[in-house]
Amino acid sequence: MSSKRESQQERHHEHTLSSQTSFARDMNALVETINSYGNPFEEETSDLLVLDTRDIVDSKISQSIHNMEKIGRLQHNEFTEERLIQATKSIAAPIMRNNFPLLGSRPVKNSKRSTPFVSSLKSDCALFSRLFVSCQTRDGDLENFFQHENHSYPPSLSQFGDLRLGTKADMAACLEEFSESVADCPEVDVMVQDGAAIICTLKPTGSMTFKQYADSVFLPYLNSLLEDILRLLLCGTYTLMTV
Repeated sequence: MSSKRESQQERHHEHTLSSQTSFARDMNALVETINSYGNPFEEETSDLLVLDTRDIVDSKISQSIHNMEKIGRLQHNEFTEERLIQATKSIAAPIMRNNFPLLGSRPVKNSKRSTPFVSSLKSDCALFSRLFVSCQTRDGDLENFFQHENHSYPPSLSQFGDLRLGTKADMAACLEEFSESVADCPEVDVMVQDGAAIICTLKPTGSMTFKQYADSVFLPYLNSLLEDILRLLLCGTYTLMTV
């Protein structure tokens, strides 16, 4: 009995039958899990993904990881060139920190901007559904119903009460379709011109007084406009002159 106990005490605790059975069961489970996910080195995609969850990492994080070594080498060469070789900067000059998006960083979601849109869509959906049902039960005209505004502010001009500030250059693409049809000057009898804009456009070209400017520059320009029209309305800041 004493020899058997001594042999059991000399044996490692993982050499028992229960430990070996548990270890074999865990290893088989691990191998099955790895086989179910497949070999990650056989992936042909260029995306950076997590091995266990197969989640694709954000493109900004993947780009920063791929270019991290290259950026580090460039910064090292720049540090050596500026501080040790050319000595244009002090060796104690601070080094700017790289704010790379990494795996631990999460994309910032602008919830404040999306919340008003979602709430507005929900309110519009509830409003239209109620009015649509009431319009059907009362034999209303649906075409006439959808012609009226159902908001406190027109969505085409305002965004949640704030006036939309568009870019005038965006209208150029819409007007290009009509450029060929209006290329020729239409035949008109009356033309309206802004006098202040004309004065800012026409250069004095050597005129010393206002009379010289009017006789040599301003009036000849108006006469050239009157060659194709019958009347010319010249609008100023406070006056309206008919020529």
